Amino acid sequence: QAIAEVIFGDVNPSGRLPHTQYPKEYINGLSMLDMNMRPGVNNTGRTYRFYMGTPVYAYGEGLSYTTFAYSTTVSSLTVSAADIETDCLYNRNNGIYSPTAQSSVFTQVTITITNTGTRVGSDAILAFTRSPLFGRNGAPLKALVDHAKVTLNPNESTTVTFNLYSFGLSLVDQNGERHAASGDWTLIIGPNDELTIPVHVG
Repeated sequence: QAIAEVIFGDVNPSGRLPHTQYPKEYINGLSMLDMNMRPGVNNTGRTYRFYMGTPVYAYGEGLSYTTFAYSTTVSSLTVSAADIETDCLYNRNNGIYSPTAQSSVFTQVTITITNTGTRVGSDAILAFTRSPLFGRNGAPLKALVDHAKVTLNPNESTTVTFNLYSFGLSLVDQNGERHAASGDWTLIIGPNDELTIPVHVG
C-alpha cells in the first residue's frame, strides 16, 4: 500500500539514497578480495567519498513530486588553519572522533530553501565539504558534514543553519590522525552540487 500511495501521488516522497548505486560493470573489474575504500589497481573506489566512476544513482539522490531551490547571501568563508589544527589536537587527545561531538564550531552558513513546485513536500538537505586535495593522496572526493530536513508548502521558504566543525575542514593522514588542510575548500549543498560556497582555510 505504501508503494502504491507514492506511485499514484497520494504521498510525496522525501527520502535520500543512503548508498552509491554502481553500474553493473563495477563488480566485474573488482576483486572480491580487494577491501580498499580508496581507488587502486582495478579498483575505482567505494562509496560517494572515493568512487571515481559515474554512479547510476549517487548517494543522497532522491525523488519528489515538487522541486526545491537553495540560496544564500554568503559569498565565501575564511577559517584559521591554526585554530582547526588546535581543535584537531584537542579532539585527538580527548578521544573525540564523532563529527557531532566536536569541541568548536568554526563557522556557520545559513541557507534559504524554497519549495518551487506545486505540491507540499519535505526536503532532506545535505551539506558536504570538498578539500583542496579531493581525489588525490587518499583524500575523499567530498564528505558529509551536516544535514537537515524541512517541510514546505508551495512557494514557501525557510532557512537552515549548518555548522562547520574541524572534522569537516581537516583530513586524516596515513597514521589515522586528523590535521588541518590549508587551501581552498568548498561547502556543497545538495548531492549534485546544487549550491557551492568557497571556504578558505589558511
